[in-house]
Amino acid sequence: MRELARALAVSPFHLARVFRATVGRSLHAWRTQVRLRVALERVLDGADLMTVALDAGFSSHSHFTQSFRTAFGAAPSTVRSLPAAALSKILTA
Repeated sequence: MRELARALAVSPFHLARVFRATVGRSLHAWRTQVRLRVALERVLDGADLMTVALDAGFSSHSHFTQSFRTAFGAAPSTVRSLPAAALSKILTA
């Protein structure tokens, strides 16, 4: 966030405050959601879960799984086996 704030010539605090006021969530929460959406695509493509977790910037498989479950309501391994109808609910979450 410091790099982004520096590029925009504002303080990190100001960036965080304006971002939350504009988007409705913190920059950290938004970034995590984007990382999880990209990871979801890779999970559905059948990629190795540990590789997906680390590539998405999570510190461990368990950290990734917990964040994924919180965001989408199911573990990554469960999502892979869902039928298309159930999967559409997760994709709109």
